[in-house]
Amino acid sequence: MTRPLAMPGFLAPALLACGLAALAFGLAALNLTLPEPGQAGLPAEFLRIWQSEAQWPRFWMALIAGAALGLSGLMFQQVLRNPLAEPATLGVLSGAQLAIALCLLLAGSTPWLREAAGLGGGLAALAAAILLAGRGATGPRLLVSGLVVNLAIGALFVVLALQRQDYLRSVFIWASGNLAQDGHGDLAALGLRLAVLLPAAGLLTRAMTLFAVQDDSLRSLGARVTGLRLTVLLVATLLSVVVTARIGVIGFIGLAAPLLVSGLGIRSLGTRVIAAPLAGAVILLLADGVTQMLGRALTGELPVLLPTGVLTPILGGVLILALLWLNRIPEQPATQPAPSRIFPLGATILALLLLGAALVLSAFETLHLPGLSASELWTGRWPRIVTALSAGVMLALAGVVIQGVTGNPLASPESLGISSGAGLGIILALFAGGMATLFAGAGAGAGLAFGLVVLIGARNRFAPGALLLTGVAFGTFASALISLMIASGDPRAFFVLAWSMGPTYRAEPVGALAGAGGAVLALMVFPLFLRWLRLLPLGAEQARALGVRVGAARLVLMAYVALLTGLATLAVGPISFAGLIAPHLARASGAVRPGPQGLCATAWGGAILVLADLAGRLIWFPYEIPAGALAALLGAPFFLWLIGRNR
Repeated sequence: MTRPLAMPGFLAPALLACGLAALAFGLAALNLTLPEPGQAGLPAEFLRIWQSEAQWPRFWMALIAGAALGLSGLMFQQVLRNPLAEPATLGVLSGAQLAIALCLLLAGSTPWLREAAGLGGGLAALAAAILLAGRGATGPRLLVSGLVVNLAIGALFVVLALQRQDYLRSVFIWASGNLAQDGHGDLAALGLRLAVLLPAAGLLTRAMTLFAVQDDSLRSLGARVTGLRLTVLLVATLLSVVVTARIGVIGFIGLAAPLLVSGLGIRSLGTRVIAAPLAGAVILLLADGVTQMLGRALTGELPVLLPTGVLTPILGGVLILALLWLNRIPEQPATQPAPSRIFPLGATILALLLLGAALVLSAFETLHLPGLSASELWTGRWPRIVTALSAGVMLALAGVVIQGVTGNPLASPESLGISSGAGLGIILALFAGGMATLFAGAGAGAGLAFGLVVLIGARNRFAPGALLLTGVAFGTFASALISLMIASGDPRAFFVLAWSMGPTYRAEPVGALAGAGGAVLALMVFPLFLRWLRLLPLGAEQARALGVRVGAARLVLMAYVALLTGLATLAVGPISFAGLIAPHLARASGAVRPGPQGLCATAWGGAILVLADLAGRLIWFPYEIPAGALAALLGAPFFLWLIGRNR
């Protein structure tokens, strides 16, 4: 009997890559074609100038900027050994964004000043992550330190934006990534810088190859691991920052380009160093081509003002979802948690005392409201206190579970895309039916996100990498739409921005009681998962040998995470910090085993959000700063102190 020929695993991704390249250059050719003067309603001389001074520089800018971002993402992922690593991971892009925003506020904007501010901010963020990680920092420690820096800087930027909404609208337009050119100046300046940085990155290929081996093995062979890692990260940071300073923040290319190369079956690092820039160039060129065609169709005008960076995450997300559907993501090697005390009683008691103090202060503080009785204060404040506490508990438990299942320190409840799905639903509800339909829209969006994660996860046997990448890909849609809304100047945009930072001032008694019930139920159910959480980190094969149905266990745990994240998001919005950092705080306190870690993390998560709610009321009185933004600002220093104490 003749067996049918099997399609090679790389054929479908290769066909997809060829199709993307053909479409990208086809759209570029259409955009570069000079229209008839009568069709455009513009003089022929203007059209010729527009083609030579705007369209051709834009075409080349897309190619070289995409190449730089694709290579930068590959370098980050290689030396940090994490498929979710990219320039934004260590706070590089957030640092550049905040520095340029401050530059616009204090000194105005010129190309050289903007570039200097962006370079200074990006390098300062990288330096902060390196210093906080400590001497001899490993990849995981750098990732965690960088992520804390990223969240803290992002919170500062959002607080600044909320206070100076009108003035900083131009920052959001820039931050959305605009490839529009008015000459060859920016193109020439970026080209000169990349002419130095791209060869430098190529010379580091051999050094990057070493990171296929674990750090301990490299040190035993005499390699200077820390110096090599920092050198590669410095070049990768410069690649991303020089692009960001010229065209703004173009997200997701650093993540999508290396994944496309991996989907093609390319394993040699030398080949990937060449292929990743090509993939990045194609993705950005395609995104810009679609942006121009869409902008022209919507406005009918030739100078298209729609930011390319808005569409790039959407196209990158679709590309990643397609690759996940076509290719199965392999299981990552199992990692064992570091030994610790069985039950870190002192750290847990400290967290509980902090939580108790936060509750008392939040309930009865009268600094700005003298003369009110305790009962009057309690009547007005208990809904938001209970809401913050419940959300902190649920997000902390969700963070413990998702980091335990995936073995990824960057994983957070938001990594499944549930919060982003809820945000997307809220955006659509604002335009479709107004405020009354917000909860329905949020619920529908969260359900859609989880359904997509389950659909693609089932095809990949619920491999942790596939689950995370699916959630991250879906999450790009909401962030892109929020950036577009803010750049458009729509007054509803800043409601979405404030909601995304986790406000508690809209808490009501019914919602607070519902959230408290959800948190109590989550705590009651959590012990049922302890056996799975102890065995799944051993690896799929060992867990199966011990009687665990790995696929079913992962699905149930992800459903638990999705439910808790959805409830917390409906209550206070998508708070990134609590679910990500509470498990790290618990581990830094000595709690590594799932049971003690869950208890300790819930205390930390609740304390952080209740204190953030209290501080948000006091710092800017009579205005409020969203609790989610302050959670990052308050929790980051304490977490970094714990890292230093346990170094």
